[in-house]
Amino acid sequence: MKQELKDKKIIGKRKQKLGIKAFYDTCMYSLSGIVNYIFHEASSKRVIFSIICEIIFVLTLKASYTEILIFTLFLAAITAIELINTGIEAICDLVCPEYNKAIKIAKDSGSGATFVLSSTLFVLNCIVFIPKVIALF
Repeated sequence: MKQELKDKKIIGKRKQKLGIKAFYDTCMYSLSGIVNYIFHEASSKRVIFSIICEIIFVLTLKASYTEILIFTLFLAAITAIELINTGIEAICDLVCPEYNKAIKIAKDSGSGATFVLSSTLFVLNCIVFIPKVIALF
């Protein structure tokens, strides 16, 4: 079976592109995925809203550099997981457009990963910013 796939050139070594053009192409593919996510996924609006709120909190409540770094890493991780989840959902919809329990598990698991990170960031925000807000009064 594996040999048949190699003969049909479905699997096997791909010729690696190198150089500035290959790097440029890779960047353009990546940006295309991000743009698609921003304009076609509902979850992107929530992520963008979270980023804006985080920037407002950080600037208004004078977060430390360490806090800014942690929040930035969490927001980047949430965005990356959302992008991966979007890819998983697109493949699942292509492979099996009708309801399928296994596909539901795959989609829900991706959503769960985002939820875990988002919930953790919310708790961190509460731990860091609630004392800062209380100190204002």
